[in-house]
Amino acid sequence: AATSAEGVAAPTKVHAGALPRSSEWWQGHMMSMNIRRVVALSLGRVVLCYARPGGSGCRFAVVGSEAAAAGASELVDEAAAAESRSSADIGHDPRLLPALFWRPPRVFDRSAVIRVEAERLTRDSFVVCFERNGSSGVGGGSACSLGIIRAGPGGEEELAPLTDPAETDADHLVAVQVLEAGRRFGVCHRDPNGQESRLGKALLCRWGEVHRTEDASGAGVAEHSMTWAAGSPLKVVLGTNPAVAESG
Repeated sequence: AATSAEGVAAPTKVHAGALPRSSEWWQGHMMSMNIRRVVALSLGRVVLCYARPGGSGCRFAVVGSEAAAAGASELVDEAAAAESRSSADIGHDPRLLPALFWRPPRVFDRSAVIRVEAERLTRDSFVVCFERNGSSGVGGGSACSLGIIRAGPGGEEELAPLTDPAETDADHLVAVQVLEAGRRFGVCHRDPNGQESRLGKALLCRWGEVHRTEDASGAGVAEHSMTWAAGSPLKVVLGTNPAVAESG
């Protein structure tokens, strides 16, 4: 299927073997996601990070945004909507929560991604970490990027392009934990050479530091970046007393 610069594939008709043509169904952007992680930044801001063929990324939505609802037709495939009118009516069912109209995606990786973890940093920022498939042409490994919500053209909030991925130099991503009110976060991986316990292999955890630089021009737009803390990762042996944890 054709793919835009932001990694959104055009809806694809999928044939169900030798079934008649009336048995075709549509595979759109949401249906093609292999992994989804939803993060609430505040009562009215939601982020969806995902893995999908052709480009993994994150999307942003404002809960109850009238402006977003007015422009929702740009994000809906007209042909698919015409063929599934009953499904479209579900979005207007008063018994359900209001539908979310997602802004265009921001891609963080175009290789095969097999794990995604996303966590809130502040009401206008989050961190997304992901692991690549080691058998892909690009190679394995994992990395993290920052996502920032900003005011876009016309005053509507939007998700800015994600920061360049910061490589963790490790595979087997396990978890991400935010610390110090969003100023730091921990990323843990399985230690391939670690001690085996009843809960699995030991973990190696390292810390990422979030840096915010205010705009000197006074426009109110801050720059965000991240670096990995110096020093060796913390080694945690699972299924043992915390005192057994040691620095690697």
